[in-house]
Amino acid sequence: MVMNSEFIRRKAYQDICLTFTPEEQKRGREELLKMGIQGEYVCFFSRTFAYLEKVFKIDCSETLDCFRNSNIENFTLMCEQMQKKGIQSIRMGKFVDAPFSAPGAIDYASKYSSPFMDLYLSANAKCFVSDCSAIQLFASLFHKPLVLTNTPIFTMKGDAVPYFDATRDILLPKKFLDTRRKRYLTLREILEIEKQEDHHVKVYQYYKSHGIISEENSPEEIAAATNELLERMNDTVEYTSEDIAMQGRVLELLEWAAQGRDCFVYDVPIARDFLRNNPWYLE
Repeated sequence: MVMNSEFIRRKAYQDICLTFTPEEQKRGREELLKMGIQGEYVCFFSRTFAYLEKVFKIDCSETLDCFRNSNIENFTLMCEQMQKKGIQSIRMGKFVDAPFSAPGAIDYASKYSSPFMDLYLSANAKCFVSDCSAIQLFASLFHKPLVLTNTPIFTMKGDAVPYFDATRDILLPKKFLDTRRKRYLTLREILEIEKQEDHHVKVYQYYKSHGIISEENSPEEIAAATNELLERMNDTVEYTSEDIAMQGRVLELLEWAAQGRDCFVYDVPIARDFLRNNPWYLE
């Protein structure tokens, strides 16, 4: 999907609103009952190559887009913690690699996926937890808070940017391990590479040629970020002065990375506990 850069800059997507007819509402409620969905739920998505391979017949064995992928099992802890709060978790998507089972989770992607319910589920979800993929647009379409999990890059061109909201959403970045220097890259080092290469594909090529590998978000990181999002929605979240200062440092680095470039920036707050647990990230 090619997005209009000016459309994104004006944030015109915030004005988009899709509604359902009474008949569609009835159909949606009936489908929810068939799936065993009652009460509040979170939509979540783990990206793999399954959709590209099935629909577009693409051989993904050599593609650099693996930097956006994740293991669905890393969302299990989040599902468990949501269940304890009385919230179900709905696995979104289509043509997945394998079925998924976790307490409080419903594998909609494997068993029930349909174009209509993609929209209806998104419209009525409490929030979204999703890797970087087009499905994040469903969250924005219905103005749903979003945790952007496993985010591999911070600066992008206009055809590859989700419609995020910095006042509503939370970002969880992937870590990048330099196997030659045997340490993780700091945010500044990551942004230096992005500034130098100036395109996400070239950034991924740089990582591959320099022995830099990505590390997925852990189950604990995903669960903590989701809980933080819920706390923000309930106005119960607590941030220390140090938390606020760290977010300010992130914004300073992002502004520096975008200087002199025609790009969009993921200026969404990085998950609180991620920054607390990885102080080296902002060195």
